[in-house]
Amino acid sequence: MASYICSLGIDTKIINGINGDVDYVASRLTKLISNKNRLCIVFGGETTVNIGDSNGVGGRNQELILRILKKCKNKNYDLIISSINTDGIDGNTRYTGAISENKSIDYDRIDVYLNNHNSNLFFKERGDLINTGSTHTNLADIGVILRL
Repeated sequence: MASYICSLGIDTKIINGINGDVDYVASRLTKLISNKNRLCIVFGGETTVNIGDSNGVGGRNQELILRILKKCKNKNYDLIISSINTDGIDGNTRYTGAISENKSIDYDRIDVYLNNHNSNLFFKERGDLINTGSTHTNLADIGVILRL
């Protein structure tokens, strides 16, 4: 995937082995978004979400995207972000992850979804969920951040 993206003249960064707290990973990935247009960050690994007493619906991929979107709130660039689970199931949902962009986000509502670990509802309302069904594999989560 990275080779193909590079062949299109898009600066590409590959980040392997992301792990740890989902908010930390979102911060780390967001810092890699440079001021250069036509940038793609391809990443893989698995984050951790501490849901505490929450009974929200979502998974680590959906929450990662939502946290990245929140951290890009005041940025004046266009992003497309996707993160999926290779086995086809993200958290306690039937979805594998989501794909979203940052320009039509209602940023005033993100914290409500994050505080309840309810990222699935956020993306369901937007029509941004990805449903592949079970893939019968389980390698790692994979994602892409594309700055246009």
